[in-house]
Amino acid sequence: MNTGRQYFLKPDIDIILEKGDIKAISQVFDELHPADIAEVIELTDDKHLGLIVDVLSPEALKDVFEFLDEESEIKILSLLKRPQVREILDEMPSDERADLFEVMAEKDKKQYLPLMPKEDREDVLTLLSHPEESAGTIMSTEYISVNPDNTVEEAMEIVRERASESAIVYYIYVVNKRGHLKGVLTLKDLFLAKKKQKIKAIMEDNVISARVDEDRERVANLIKKYGFLALPIVDDRKCLVGVVTVDDAMDVLTSEATEDIHKLGAIAPIERGYLKTNIFKSAWRRLVWLAFFLIVGTFTGSIIKSYDYVLASVMGLAYFIPMLSGTAGNAGSQTSTMVIRAIATGELRLSDTIIVVLREMSIGVIIGIILSVLAYARAIYWLSNPMIGVAVGLSIVAIVVTSTTFGALIPLIIKAIHLDPAVISMPLIATFMDVVSIFAYFEISRLVLGL
Repeated sequence: MNTGRQYFLKPDIDIILEKGDIKAISQVFDELHPADIAEVIELTDDKHLGLIVDVLSPEALKDVFEFLDEESEIKILSLLKRPQVREILDEMPSDERADLFEVMAEKDKKQYLPLMPKEDREDVLTLLSHPEESAGTIMSTEYISVNPDNTVEEAMEIVRERASESAIVYYIYVVNKRGHLKGVLTLKDLFLAKKKQKIKAIMEDNVISARVDEDRERVANLIKKYGFLALPIVDDRKCLVGVVTVDDAMDVLTSEATEDIHKLGAIAPIERGYLKTNIFKSAWRRLVWLAFFLIVGTFTGSIIKSYDYVLASVMGLAYFIPMLSGTAGNAGSQTSTMVIRAIATGELRLSDTIIVVLREMSIGVIIGIILSVLAYARAIYWLSNPMIGVAVGLSIVAIVVTSTTFGALIPLIIKAIHLDPAVISMPLIATFMDVVSIFAYFEISRLVLGL
C-alpha cells in the first residue's frame, strides 16, 4: 500500500479491530499516512479507540494528533496517561491548542490546563478571550521576530534557535523593543544579505497586517488576495501578537463557504460533519425554514382563490401557473446567487447598488422577451387563443424582470443592515417570487382578457 496514493479499506480495518488483532493493526498503520490513521480514528467506534492508542507509539500518536478533529482529540486525551497528555499539549501549535480547549467541557479544561507550563496556560486563555470569528481565534503566537538593529548574522542565529517552534519560518517579522511591528523580511532575503548588514536596511517596512479583532474571513481573504504564507496580527497599539498561516486561512474559507452553502439551501449551518450530526438535529435545522416556506406558500393559494373568477372564465390560464412560478423562482435564485457570491468575494459593494439593479433589470428584459416568445408559442399550440398567449408572454416579461431585480436588490439590502446576505436562501427567493408571479400573472391576464 503506497501512502498518499492508495486508500485504506475502512471495512477491513473494522474487521481487524473487532478481532483485536494488534499485530495486524500495527502492520496496517505502518503503511498509512498519519492523516489516514486520523481518519480511521474519527470513523471508529469509541470502544476500539483504546486498542488503536495501544498500537501507536508515542511519536506516531503525536504525528496523528495534528490531523484529528477536536472531538476525536478529546477522546484520545482521555485514554492517555498524564505525562503523554502533557507532551502532546506541549507540542501542539498554539492556535490548534486553543481550538481544542474552546470545545472542551469545563471539567476537561480543569483537568488539562494545570498540566501545561504557566506560559502555555496563559497563551491558551489569551487566545480564548478574543471575540468569536475574529482573527485572534485562529492566529498562532509562535513566530520568529528580530530587532531592526540586529545584524543579519544575529538574525540567522535567532532563526536557528526558534525555527522548530515557529508556525511559519519563511517570514521573519521585525519588531522594536516595545513590540511594535516595523517590518518583515523573508528567509530568502536573509540568506542573500551580507552578514554585517542591519535588518532595518533589508526589511520591507510597508507591512500588510490585520488587527486581532478583525473578522477572520476578511483576514483569510487578505492572505488569499496577496498570496501570503502568513499574515501578521497586531493589537490596537500596533504590537505584533501573532500570525495567521495560510493553512488556517484556507480552513476558514472552506468553513465559511460550507456555511454559506447551508444558508443558501435554507439549512441552519451545522458545526459538525454531515454524518456526525444527529438526525433529529438535522431535521430540526431544516424544519424551521420549511415551516416558514409552508406558511408563505399559503399566500399563493390565497391569491389563486381571490382570482377564481378569472380561472372560471378562462380555465386554460391554469395550465401555465407551474411554468410561470418556476421561471420566477429560478430567475430570482440565479441572480441572487451571482450577487451574493460577488458580495462575498468583495467584487460588489453597497455603492454599486444602482448599477447592479439596472444591470439585472436589463438582463431580465432580454431574458424575459426571449422566454415570452417561447411561452406565446406554447400557448398558441395548446389553446389556439392569441390573447391568452399575449397574457402569458407579458406575464413572463414582468415576472422575469421583477425576479432579477429583487434577486439583486434583496441581498444588497441585507448587506446594508449588516447581516449575512447568504441568509437570503434560494428557497426563500423562490418562495417569495412564487407569490409575486402568481399575483402578476392573474392581474395581467385580467387586464389583457378584459375580465
